[in-house]
Amino acid sequence: MPPKAEKTDPGVEATAAGCVVDDEPQHAAKRKKGKKKRVPPKRNTDAVGAYSVPDFCRLHGGMSEAFFHKIVSEGHGPRLMKIGARTMVSVEAAQAWRCEREAEAQREAEDKQQEAAAKKQQQQQKANA
Repeated sequence: MPPKAEKTDPGVEATAAGCVVDDEPQHAAKRKKGKKKRVPPKRNTDAVGAYSVPDFCRLHGGMSEAFFHKIVSEGHGPRLMKIGARTMVSVEAAQAWRCEREAEAQREAEDKQQEAAAKKQQQQQKANA
């Protein structure tokens, strides 16, 4: 009578046969399927009069809250208002801040163009001299 075969792990048998085996145990795979990533609820910011700091950051280029607080401390942020313990940015303040940023970017672009033109003119004068 042949010896009784013991039950072996299917992964061990597949590896012995030269097959590729998924490294993830079956019990872990089952657990991952059932869990969903938790995300905060989406806020309706279409018809609001003011944004919370996280909403303002998300709606204005996805900036981090740390960067928001940095620009506010440097004096380049929007006007803030306190409502109880919450810090809010009114829709009007957000719009004014965007206009200020656009105007500043425009001024910087014009300054760079003027500097480039002056540099080019100096180079031409040197070449002509």
